[in-house]
Amino acid sequence: MTLTRRRTLLVAALLFACLPPPQTQAQSRDRATSPGTTSLIIRLEQNKGDRVIAMLPEHVFDPGDIVRFRLTSGMDGYLYVVNQGSSGGYSSLFPAPGTPTDNRIRKGSDYLVPSTADGWFQIEGPAGFDVVYFLLSPTPLTISADRQKPTDDQGKPSQGMPTAGQGAPNPSALSNSLKPRCNDAIFKARGECVDDSAGPAPLARGAPVPPQISIAAPNASRDIVFVNEGDSVAASAPSSTPVVYTFRLAHR
Repeated sequence: MTLTRRRTLLVAALLFACLPPPQTQAQSRDRATSPGTTSLIIRLEQNKGDRVIAMLPEHVFDPGDIVRFRLTSGMDGYLYVVNQGSSGGYSSLFPAPGTPTDNRIRKGSDYLVPSTADGWFQIEGPAGFDVVYFLLSPTPLTISADRQKPTDDQGKPSQGMPTAGQGAPNPSALSNSLKPRCNDAIFKARGECVDDSAGPAPLARGAPVPPQISIAAPNASRDIVFVNEGDSVAASAPSSTPVVYTFRLAHR
């Protein structure tokens, strides 16, 4: 072995020694549910006949697939979940229409979204991404019933993003510009179509928000940490203010 080769190995060994040890699933969960944080552990599940399968957050679903979110709260608070379908319309998932309006959640408890008896909903609409908005607040929020138009995160009217039943955009235009793409490497390894742009993300500044949660968006925290735990994701942020983040649900 040459001297240059020995030096290369020594540098590589030193770099490896300086790397932080990988977090175990328990350590990741502890970080996301530590005191002083607003946190949710999110699992995406699919109904396959008599089986419930945990899916990757980036999975690309097919029309007719039946899915739900399973959430575990790391704090006592109030949860609001609104979905913007790939056709542009909004629908409330938590609380869901026809279900009790109490959206209080308890630390350590599991909740299904939508908040129906079994929590399932069917994938439909043009190919693209449903954007699911999660709002977790330490205190209850009064949602104004007269807000009929979507706004941006500063409470100003937003153009081009109608509410449900109010002139949804042309589905073909949406499907042409927002079709998911499979990551070939992951597809070959796991045998499923995965799009890297799907899954959870912080709410971008100036991004349009559903009218149901626009009251909380201007003061919402953006200091959000996402920790992947295999088929689940832990999202955490300081608990002093409401937290708003999105989950892009991909489907063909």
